[in-house]
Amino acid sequence: METTNQANTLKGRFNVGYKNILVAVDTSEESDHIVKAAKALMLDDGASISIITVIQPLYGLYVDMYSALGDLSSIESQAVEYANSTLSELVSRHGISPDSAHVITGKPSIEIKTWAESKGVDLIVLGTHGQHGLGLMLGSTANSVLHGAPCDVLAVRVGKKT
Repeated sequence: METTNQANTLKGRFNVGYKNILVAVDTSEESDHIVKAAKALMLDDGASISIITVIQPLYGLYVDMYSALGDLSSIESQAVEYANSTLSELVSRHGISPDSAHVITGKPSIEIKTWAESKGVDLIVLGTHGQHGLGLMLGSTANSVLHGAPCDVLAVRVGKKT
């Protein structure tokens, strides 16, 4: 309820309403909170939401381990399968069309911005853990998306409140 009230306050204050929203989530339980925030910002019933999750290829993350593990494609396939299952449950819980859920492989910040630009998205909604210290210095997906995004970006605070 708090998220809906905040969204209504934002709409009233800035006369904001979005018709084509991209929600970028991971496979955590926090995804529900992010989707609720996005739905509250929809302009009307004609608005659409696409939900994506991006699986970063393992070969890009663990180059040194690649030779030890051999073929990583099986592990990546399982990650994609799990993400598809999780997104399917997420859209079902929120009454969103299953056709609106997409699993993409690549670097999350790049893929989110590319998707938004190619689909004419007017708002990207994603979660942020509000990193501090070294985590903030190294950047985060939310921070990377914010810089260079082709549209508005809403970073929804998830995790523990500090």
